[in-house]
Amino acid sequence: MTSPSIPLVGLALFALALTGCSRSDGEAANGDGTDPVAAAPAGSAAAAGHASADAETVPGDAPSAPLPPLEREIKVTAFEPEVIGNVYASDFQDVILDRWDADGAAGRYAVGQGRFEGARLAGSDGPDGIDRIEGYWHQAMSDQRCDTARDGSHYWGRFQMNVPRDRSGFIGFWSYCDGTPLDRWNGNLIRRDPEIAATVTRLLADR
Repeated sequence: MTSPSIPLVGLALFALALTGCSRSDGEAANGDGTDPVAAAPAGSAAAAGHASADAETVPGDAPSAPLPPLEREIKVTAFEPEVIGNVYASDFQDVILDRWDADGAAGRYAVGQGRFEGARLAGSDGPDGIDRIEGYWHQAMSDQRCDTARDGSHYWGRFQMNVPRDRSGFIGFWSYCDGTPLDRWNGNLIRRDPEIAATVTRLLADR
């Protein structure tokens, strides 16, 4: 699978998000003129209330649904093992990282019992650099069914996450199926899962 190419508009939106800017209520994010709020997966924070000039939705405002169970083996490398198990409050409720290494990342999120995996595109060196994760998400159910299945589900799409060097959050975008990721998926670090953290510590000690 070739990593999807994300247009420069993603980085422009990322810069706007960092400064606290948001789209106006009358401005659609989808290229086809549809309302991204109406198109969001049922039960998501995006469907419940996209950020606007009148009502700002802050990730983590509402209690998160349970995360889907861990299905992958936790593996550690020399690349930032302390990030594995990070939990982020996001527009799609809690997101947890089960994998984080030099090649990519994977995890789970509460809405739709969702999972995601993507390749890591290293950013510029330095404390202000941003790494980008590009890949695919899939859920048990969402508002749009794709013609083809991916990871055993017809409910999937593409995503991009822009992650700062301190891994304190991410500015992201998502789409249905093979559409261009333009709808918001942002998250802020809130904790680290203690069970995964303990597993990582044990694996590092055994190396």
